[in-house]
Amino acid sequence: MRKEYDVNLSYDKVWRSNEEALRLIRGDPTSSYGLLPAYGEALKIMNPSTIFEFELKDGKYFKYVFMALGQLIRGFLACIRPVLVVDGAHLKGKFRGVLLTAFGSNANNQIYPVAFAIVDGETVASWVWFMTQLKGALGVVNNLVFVSDRHQTICKAIDKIFPTKFHCFCIQHIKTNLLAKFKVDAKTLEELFLKAAKGIPTSSGIDIDLGQTSEMELKTSFRSRLRSRTLS
Repeated sequence: MRKEYDVNLSYDKVWRSNEEALRLIRGDPTSSYGLLPAYGEALKIMNPSTIFEFELKDGKYFKYVFMALGQLIRGFLACIRPVLVVDGAHLKGKFRGVLLTAFGSNANNQIYPVAFAIVDGETVASWVWFMTQLKGALGVVNNLVFVSDRHQTICKAIDKIFPTKFHCFCIQHIKTNLLAKFKVDAKTLEELFLKAAKGIPTSSGIDIDLGQTSEMELKTSFRSRLRSRTLS
């Protein structure tokens, strides 16, 4: 602006101008949330069998919204493997919150969205609410399997709403968390973890083929850290 128009602008003025431009393009977040109930009703008309649930706090404040499009539900039940990956992502807009998702994988191993929700936080209560709506949307699904990052709120919600369904954990998520927890000897730790993840379960634990890595080397490598740290 200074070079092209010879106008000096402060940082705050530029930031406010940018926010106003985004508001004109995208609309105001406050009014957009206010349109959600009407948007949900329109979805039900245009996409039959759509599940859209909206919940308020104290009758006037946004709390939860859940959406599962009818066509996506029918597609999942008809031709998608009964495996659902569930996860949460923190939103960075004006009102924050958390996006909860449930998605599968099609025959080309591409993401197949099934349902999502916006909630006030990644808590046990919000995940229980999400799982309750998901169960109502899908009905009875034989041999349904859940995959998650082992977040305790997800585990508790699945145990409560889908107690008979199998719940497994995503190796990639756990590996990332593990490497973040133990910041040294990352290569050795990653190799050991992958061996454990692919090991054969037995009554006493998991058989791991250590290959060229001896038990003494592993003990020497991790003894000092394993004494003072535990995995959450």
